[in-house]
Order: sequence, then C-alpha cells, then structure tokens
Amino acid sequence: MGFLISAYVETRRRQLGLSLPELARRCGWRDERSFIELYEKWLDRGMENFLLLTLLEEPLGLNSRVLERLARKDAQRTRDDEAAEERDRPFEPRMIVRYMPTVYGEVPFPADLHGNMDAMVRYAKDWFREHGGRFRVLCLRPLPRVTVYLAEDGSVARVDLAASEGEAWKREPRTSIEGLPGSARIRKCGNPEET
Repeated sequence: MGFLISAYVETRRRQLGLSLPELARRCGWRDERSFIELYEKWLDRGMENFLLLTLLEEPLGLNSRVLERLARKDAQRTRDDEAAEERDRPFEPRMIVRYMPTVYGEVPFPADLHGNMDAMVRYAKDWFREHGGRFRVLCLRPLPRVTVYLAEDGSVARVDLAASEGEAWKREPRTSIEGLPGSARIRKCGNPEET
C-alpha cells in the first residue's frame, strides 16, 4: 500500500528536480548512501520515520498542514486495512481462565459448541467443576470483540461488545450471541471444510 505522505514528498522532490544525493546534502546528511537507503525505506513504509520527514520539510518546502492532514489520512487507511484484515481472519471461541493470581490462560471450546452461547456457558461451568474448582473461568470469548463475563457461580454477569474504534465499549445485558456482529464468522475448528 502506498502512503499519501510519501507520495507527496516524492512528488515535491521531483518537482524541484533534486537527486537523492543532492537532497541528502541539503538535509545536512554526511553519508549520502545511508540517506538514500533510509529515504527509500521510508518511501515504502510511509509514516515510520518522522525524524526524516522533519529533515525533509525545509529543503523540499513542504507545507506542515498538508503533512499533518496526509498523516491523519494515512493513519485512518492503516486502521481501516487492519480492521478489514481482522474481519477476514477466522476466530476460534475460547474461555479465559485464571490458574492463580496474575496467571491466566486460554482454553478453546470444542468445535461442536461454537455458536451456541448456552452450551459454552454450561461447558465453562462443567470445566470449572471438573478441575475441582481450582481454576476460575473469568470470561468467554465467543466472537471477536465480544466478551462474556461470568459470575462466581458460573452465570452470565454481563456481555461486553466492543464498538468501532473511537467509541466507548458498549455494555448490553445479553445472554445470547444471536445477531451479534461476526457471528457468521465463527470457525468450526473440528471441521476445516466448514471454515
């Protein structure tokens, strides 16, 4: 993915007719080869080197307001791409278990329970009893961005739904995953043909 901010800087350099060695000299960089290497890496990665961007601002006559606006757009594009990637990634429901204070682990659910919240809660209660009550099942993760917190007795205390970025967590008194966003994406881990 090309970054808008890198395209702006490279376009400006070409408009001024500056070669990379000349740009290195104008930036006060002693080793031209290391500058060229750094600049080319920055063009590929975009926003990773703000120090270089600061050095380029004066020799290229870059507008700081334009740079800020492009940096915001690049950051939003990156977040959108990461969100799309997360949506496409298969998800395996699991429960979060406290083995002892400050020691936590994840236990996957059997594939036949995926998509059935009541069965997952019953499984968590049974798992707790089976292990003699030594470990506490804290919560279930039946879907991406959904956390089901359990009370001491194993009943559902609350369900938290993660909202989109920038919004607060939504707390809704739910006891079912029916109709929750992403419920169709639960991966059937026991049967790869159903993923």
